[in-house]
Amino acid sequence: MTHPAHNALGSNPPAGSPFRRRVAGLMTFVTTLALVLLLPTGAAADDSDVTIWGSAQPRSASVEYGDRTQVELGTKFTPRVDGVARAVRFYKTPENSGTHTGSIWSSSGRKLASVRFEDESPRGWQVAEFDSPVELAAGRSYVVSYNAPGGAYLQSTQYDANEDGNASLGVPSSGVGVYDYGTGFPTNTWRDSNYWVDVVFGVGSDTLQPAAEPAPEPQPAPEPQPAPEASAGYPTASTTGLPTGFSPRQTYSGTYTINTSGAVVTDLRVNGSIVVAAPNVTLRRVEVIGGSIDNFRGPTCQNGMVVEDSTIRRGSATTSGDSPALGSGGYTARNVEIDGLPEGFRVGGRSAGCGPVIIEDSYAKVVAPDSCGDWHGDGIQGYNGTALTLRNSTLILSERSGCRGTSAFFYPGGQGNTSVDIDGLVVAGGGYPFRLGTGGVVRDLNVVDNAWGYGPLEVGCSQLSAWSAATVDLDSAGQPVSRSTLRCG
Repeated sequence: MTHPAHNALGSNPPAGSPFRRRVAGLMTFVTTLALVLLLPTGAAADDSDVTIWGSAQPRSASVEYGDRTQVELGTKFTPRVDGVARAVRFYKTPENSGTHTGSIWSSSGRKLASVRFEDESPRGWQVAEFDSPVELAAGRSYVVSYNAPGGAYLQSTQYDANEDGNASLGVPSSGVGVYDYGTGFPTNTWRDSNYWVDVVFGVGSDTLQPAAEPAPEPQPAPEPQPAPEASAGYPTASTTGLPTGFSPRQTYSGTYTINTSGAVVTDLRVNGSIVVAAPNVTLRRVEVIGGSIDNFRGPTCQNGMVVEDSTIRRGSATTSGDSPALGSGGYTARNVEIDGLPEGFRVGGRSAGCGPVIIEDSYAKVVAPDSCGDWHGDGIQGYNGTALTLRNSTLILSERSGCRGTSAFFYPGGQGNTSVDIDGLVVAGGGYPFRLGTGGVVRDLNVVDNAWGYGPLEVGCSQLSAWSAATVDLDSAGQPVSRSTLRCG
């Protein structure tokens, strides 16, 4: 069975949006239409009913052949007058097979009604009426959606809805289309797409059905809470990474490749590695088990990567040849946890165009591998690295007898590295827990006392324009308690 987002971003399925995948040897079907201006009050249940898109056929739309997984597709709208939703419509092409259902949702994600489509035609607008009209209030936002069990839906990207809607129904000028893989409340957007879903709306007081006092709008279900803000202290294993109660919407085994620029991938678990092969990709609430996240696997570095509220943890056996958990350059890591892997963050790829790296509110515990070999583990290692900005983070290097790493923080000179801007860092482990050979700024460095083989520092002090550091102990909450000032030099 194809993974839910297999077609979205290339050869391996990402979560995120219904992106296009060009399949070799398969030409994308494009419905090109003359822009015939028809009234936006298409056929409906009676003369007083209106719709958003009317009887017009979709403009500049294409069938997403590559997307063959179940997806809920919707349109956001706001009634300008009180009325009722009588039915759901969607525009169908022959490729969109299977049994379809339609729904109306409140803005908080409560499903107000659903209906199954019957006796569908191969192409054109399909209509399914609710058993009872659904009361909708003026000024409140709603979503009308349908479920495509096999994907292959119709989509118009970069859709400007400024001239659509009518006196009774308003739609946003951009971001009108929403989706969610599976059957959940659709909230995701991609490239201002329109998925051609519609509501049949009855206006006027005579359309309202007698009903009891409507139930109050429920409050939105709380989002999973991220780890505490940086002001709560330095990150620890229990306060960083995935939010408490994380439950992935999708799970994938193998190498998960993202090929679409600007993709936003959320709530995903990968038993393997993620390869980011396109620029400006965001990974949010992602769990990687037994692998890595890498945005520089080929000749081009994919800058603009953001990884946040995510965890990269060990799987089965580890070796000295395992890749860095997160790299190589041109990325931002925010509230990221690395747990139990033999390598942590990598900053590199400068000569190949990799941009600066920002690491904030993150925690890495790098652990000696099961098969030690020639291990030189680091929490952060710079090799041909650009400017590194590091804020409020913790790096722990855990060694064992006969298997020693290099340093919790290792950004040496002579390896093509440029500069650092460090403000708030806890380090422990290695011959020297903090090794720096470039220029820059170092403030509020905390080296855990006696957590070294040779000494606390190996630093080219003359290159730095600012310095403040201390040896510390860690209290029961993993927070540094100063012992003594640590001078540079």
